Amino acid sequence: MAINIKFKSGLRGANYKKTFFVSLLVVLLISSLPINVFTPKAEGQTDVFTVTVNKSFAEPSGAGEYSTGTVITLNAGTRAGYTFSHWAINSGSVSLSSATGTTATFTMPANNVVITASWTVIQYSISYTLNGGSVAANPALFNANDPSTYNAGNPSAYNAENSFPITITNPTRTNYEFAGWDVTYANGTQKTFQISYSIPEGTTGNIALSANWKDPNAGKKFTVITDDAHGTPTGTGSYYVGDTVTINAGTQDGYTFSHWEVKDGSRYLLPGVHTSTMTFAMPARDVEILAIWKAVQYKIIYELKGGKTDWRRATEYPTTYAYSRDGYSIDISDPTRKDDSPLGYEYKFLDWTVIYPDGSSEHFRESLNIPAGTMGDITLEANWASKGLVQNIKDSVVFIAEIIGYLLLAIFFIVCICLYLGAKRDAYNNGYPVTAGFP
Repeated sequence: MAINIKFKSGLRGANYKKTFFVSLLVVLLISSLPINVFTPKAEGQTDVFTVTVNKSFAEPSGAGEYSTGTVITLNAGTRAGYTFSHWAINSGSVSLSSATGTTATFTMPANNVVITASWTVIQYSISYTLNGGSVAANPALFNANDPSTYNAGNPSAYNAENSFPITITNPTRTNYEFAGWDVTYANGTQKTFQISYSIPEGTTGNIALSANWKDPNAGKKFTVITDDAHGTPTGTGSYYVGDTVTINAGTQDGYTFSHWEVKDGSRYLLPGVHTSTMTFAMPARDVEILAIWKAVQYKIIYELKGGKTDWRRATEYPTTYAYSRDGYSIDISDPTRKDDSPLGYEYKFLDWTVIYPDGSSEHFRESLNIPAGTMGDITLEANWASKGLVQNIKDSVVFIAEIIGYLLLAIFFIVCICLYLGAKRDAYNNGYPVTAGFP
């Protein structure tokens, strides 16, 4: 656009300069204005403004340039791992047909508009079927009495905002080897026997994991040995892991069954160690079990035939003996015997006659022989011999002399005491001091 400035003649001095600068300022202002200020709009033409749509996953989303009054359709689309929440109007005065719908409309205003789609992350569950296994647990979460915490070392949920991949810790199980996970996704897709499993980025939906196990001893047999058992059968043999093993101690002469002992010390392998016949589940190892027996105690019966034993030495006269496969001996002391006469004639002990349970007998002194395998009560008969009339008379004379000696000694002491007491009395009566001793 050309601007012509004409100066009227006759302007001089200050008026000339003032008019010139005002004209120049007007020219500069006009040149800075948009061209359409001076361009008349065509009939029906409106202004154009911009719509910006953030975090939309649709095409088209509704973003673009629109004339005032145009009806705009917004589309949020879909986002893996998220649900649509709402539209947030960042700038521009608009009224949406639906603030929470994935699609919404509004009428374009005479200004630019910025709108953002807001999303909520979805939490997906991870479930585990460990089939007898367990995972090394976080101590703060694990409870040995609560099976629901046996997988406390692995996550129970995930979402799209986690750090991927998410590695799942393999479980363990006593006497088994882990054979991999069976993984089932929400869409029904399955992966089997995944020895090492991680949830990859982009995964959505609930996940179910089931543990597979392999018995390393499948098809193997292990040995049971029962020592000192006498049952038929005893239970000694080869068994597969998990087989029911029956052990039978049976019976044996001279003994009663006491209990079982597992030689490696695994007491809890056997549920009832004091039962002579019992069962247990075969473990994945060889087992040696010992039957413990207690020897039966039998009586020793004494027939002293007028004699007696010293009660102060009761251990020298045992009243029982124990069965033995090998035999042994027992020390027996000699008894003593006196008759009931006033002089008490004594008898000489000769020996013992032992009568065994089978009726056989023998003589012994001091050491009683218990033959191997002896079962039943034993009787001991004391054998005596009189010392004879002459010897008994001599013993009686000696006995009487001893009594007379004791009596004379007693009389002597009595006389001494009487003399002492008489001396004290006389001294007291005569006014003399009483001193110890005799006058």
